[in-house]
Amino acid sequence: LVRLGHSSSMFQISQVQELREAVSDFNKSGKISVAYGESIGQLVGGSTAYYLASVFSKIYITPLGDICLTGLSVESVFLRKLFDKLKIEPRTEQRKQYKNAANTFDQVGYTEAHRE
Repeated sequence: LVRLGHSSSMFQISQVQELREAVSDFNKSGKISVAYGESIGQLVGGSTAYYLASVFSKIYITPLGDICLTGLSVESVFLRKLFDKLKIEPRTEQRKQYKNAANTFDQVGYTEAHRE
């Protein structure tokens, strides 16, 4: 049984992932995990609290409670087409496939390693 409240929105995403893994392991034992609270995400951090709550077997919120989801977004700029149009050949080096800073200059979209 875990109470979700304002403090649950103050966790870093890495901390929430660790808590989710622990609850997931607990769920594998066949026992029911329960999260409850007055609201999830009181004005800020709703997505993090909701992400944590989503691993529980049951979630209870008071009838007048709110679920405030703020969303998550990632954008990357790829300049390769611009460089091609301007006849610029960028010179970049990449140490490993997962080092993707150079992708901004020499790719037109995400590589498989970049997506991961």
